[in-house]
Amino acid sequence: MKELRWTLRFFITAIRVLSWVIGTLSLGAVTTWRLGLLASRWREVFAEARRCPRGHETAMYGVYECRCGALIEDWVFARCRVCGQSAGWTPCTACGLPIKNPLHV
Repeated sequence: MKELRWTLRFFITAIRVLSWVIGTLSLGAVTTWRLGLLASRWREVFAEARRCPRGHETAMYGVYECRCGALIEDWVFARCRVCGQSAGWTPCTACGLPIKNPLHV
């Protein structure tokens, strides 16, 4: 009976250790992937102006109005200080086509 309990504890411990290792490796892989995306979009994120699909330039810094009505002077995709929301896109100032947030996947 003692040997059966020892074997059962051994297998349970092995399963716990294996699940911890798999979880840690998957979190590391996701973090590495997101850092790679951020590094590849570095120039888009910090650009002072971005182009819409038709080629018009739109400033990414300035005074913008949030959906909650607050006026914000910052990066267009920064979080609102009043409601905490971030824009997923902003309209082109010339044609109105959407310019996507480079941080959203």
